[in-house]
Amino acid sequence: DDNVGHPVSVFLANVDPAKVTEAEMTSLAKMVQDEIAAIAAYPAGSPQLKEFNDRAASRLREMARDAEAYLNSPPGFGLRGGNGGGWYSLMRVLENQSGFKKSLLQKEERAAAAAELAKNENIWTALVAKWKLTAVKPYLVGCVPDPQMLVKTADEKKARLDAFAQSLVKKYNVADVPSAIAKYKEEFDRQTAIIDSIAALVPVPKFLDNPPLSFDPTLDYRIDTIAGAVPMVASTFNSMTAATMTLALNLRGVPEAQLLYVPLLPDLITEIGVVKNGQVIDYAALSQRLKNEVLYLYGDLAVNPYTGRVELAVTAAGSNAAEGKAALEWAAAGLRNPYLAPANLPRLRDVVDNRIVGLRNRMKGSEEGWVQGPAVSYLYQNDPLILAAFSFLTQENLMLRLKWRLMAEKGSPAAAEAITALNALAGVSNQPKNDLVHLAETFSGGDRAAYGAGPFATFTSAYEAASPEARKIIDAALADLAATVPSTPEANAAADWTALVTQMIGGLQYGAQAALDDLGGLLRIIAHRGNARLAMVSNEADRATLMPSITALVSCLSTDGPPARVVYTKRPFIWDRARSRYPGLEKPAFVGLINPNTRNGVFVNSAPCALYSDTDQDRLLDYLAAKLYGGHGAHSMFMKTWSAGLAYSNGLRSSEVDGQLTYYAERCPDLSTTMRFVVDQLRQAPYSPELGEYAVALAFDLSRGSNDYVSRGMAMAGNLTDGVAPEKVEAFRKRILELRRMPDLYDRLQRRMENVYAQVLIGYGPKTVDRSRSSYFIIGPETQFASLDEYIGS
Repeated sequence: DDNVGHPVSVFLANVDPAKVTEAEMTSLAKMVQDEIAAIAAYPAGSPQLKEFNDRAASRLREMARDAEAYLNSPPGFGLRGGNGGGWYSLMRVLENQSGFKKSLLQKEERAAAAAELAKNENIWTALVAKWKLTAVKPYLVGCVPDPQMLVKTADEKKARLDAFAQSLVKKYNVADVPSAIAKYKEEFDRQTAIIDSIAALVPVPKFLDNPPLSFDPTLDYRIDTIAGAVPMVASTFNSMTAATMTLALNLRGVPEAQLLYVPLLPDLITEIGVVKNGQVIDYAALSQRLKNEVLYLYGDLAVNPYTGRVELAVTAAGSNAAEGKAALEWAAAGLRNPYLAPANLPRLRDVVDNRIVGLRNRMKGSEEGWVQGPAVSYLYQNDPLILAAFSFLTQENLMLRLKWRLMAEKGSPAAAEAITALNALAGVSNQPKNDLVHLAETFSGGDRAAYGAGPFATFTSAYEAASPEARKIIDAALADLAATVPSTPEANAAADWTALVTQMIGGLQYGAQAALDDLGGLLRIIAHRGNARLAMVSNEADRATLMPSITALVSCLSTDGPPARVVYTKRPFIWDRARSRYPGLEKPAFVGLINPNTRNGVFVNSAPCALYSDTDQDRLLDYLAAKLYGGHGAHSMFMKTWSAGLAYSNGLRSSEVDGQLTYYAERCPDLSTTMRFVVDQLRQAPYSPELGEYAVALAFDLSRGSNDYVSRGMAMAGNLTDGVAPEKVEAFRKRILELRRMPDLYDRLQRRMENVYAQVLIGYGPKTVDRSRSSYFIIGPETQFASLDEYIGS
């Protein structure tokens, strides 16, 4: 029932699982309700009430700007990832309002709320009572990982399958399960054949005679030069009211020894505070100022591994020209003077800790959101900058190193005492891994008497002799070891324990002030005009108004000498790590990442393919052959595999953008079964000349014309930076259209199909196919590896 109102929910993420208990959650709920009660009790006209109402008003203004920006782009009805759902929800809200004329921005409602907040009385007293926020016991929901759940669900699944198999035995009146499954397969295949025969009667539509020859042919953009040095791609949409600007800075000048700071760079812009016009504005104040003054401001790492582009991208936006000007000023302040001072170390440490927790939890999320990262990082493992900017697994280690540099001041008594204890801790690495993990997990909060004798005695004595400040540091070290060591391979446990503890000692010896100096110096290296490019999406009038502010932003960039460029150590970092367990290992044919958080498996197999710059006929025919069973057609491997329940997101894909042929399949219940199914489907594929048109059509599937305005403009700027100009795309697509005119195109593609797909599908195609440049990358638990290993051996 939509009329019962809306629940008020408070969410907390990255909570220590040990704290997710009924007692702890009840205590937390009481804290929240007590805080709400305190707000309701603020006296009218009190400073506390004014501060709270000012914050609420800031949030109201932020919501109004977000709503206006939302209306600046097409709704994208029917598109996956479009804004149609939000528009539908907005229409439902407006439907319940009286009157004929209604504001999409809900201006009357927002004005009424603003007027209430401006009153000199406590409006929350009556509202909290009306909403019963403190009078009703809240629902409490906590989620924690449960290793036994995987075992339990696996057992339950087996029981369901066994029961289904027995029902087939009874249904077909046969003697055993294998015979019943064979009968079931015969029936299934007969029904499938009927469906396929009906589908075959539906004619495949002919592809367009004049398809678009670029990603975004209607985009109105131009390339300007700011301050005589910095290129700017300006895209114009005169119907939009907001303006968005991105300043991207090339990171190829970051010294190799300072790559550990790269993951933190975006946070320096908005997450730690700034010094502006000589005034310190801490994070809390900055956050409020940004809500009041701009549409949004944020930093990000823009990475294209395929071209080697790695940038710090600072994006500033305003819902009008005045806000755009303010956003650019804040961007300049974040680049020039982030609040890098000893007094702000607590905030910096919080930011780093939160990032580490988020990175550690990444593999616990949906596979769609992260599995491509490790697979692509593996392909580009010889580029340490790409690993630092793109690989969340690398970033976790780098942020951990940074955490320990920021932990304490170099030479402080607490740091010295902690180093003594950590040296003793490094010395116990020869103990069994389980004992080391148990020590890390239980020492700080448990009975330390048990560790007073034996291999951990020296460390225990050092801990007992340490001051309370030093103990906090040692406890933090044990917590990091407890979070990290369990996932290390048994064969590497001793070396990893020593490396991690040594890394912590090195951080303490380096010191927080030196790390702050490094960050400030690194920004000065990066913030150079020779590193910069700009992109802007706006209407023409706002762009003209904001040009002085854009020029002012560029003026804060250095012009001293040429920008720094670093030649990084090029070695296969991941292979080197693997060789510590597999001595003598050359390039491995099959590689996998263990993910104990799931029962399912993932394929991310890849091989080189045609790029937009390719004109060779054989390369282009191979590229088209790879599309015969790609895409989302009824015959595609995506639809076949998905309908069989053997994968969720999946499919074969040849991309001219990154030059990669890929086979991707995630949430596979059994990797070997999925691969065998795909191989069998392709072997049994019928002769289908209409698929020639289908393959050509897929070569034109990348189109941005229906995307939101900002993403269209920013994508074009990225393409131009990567050398993928519209003219190059047009030449490529015209070459595809020339091939389309071949009378025997389908026959040519079909003959090539086996050799092409053999590069990414295990067990398909002739053994003579060159797979030396293929990457077979899987992700899953050990059981999936064992299953696929058996399939490969067969």
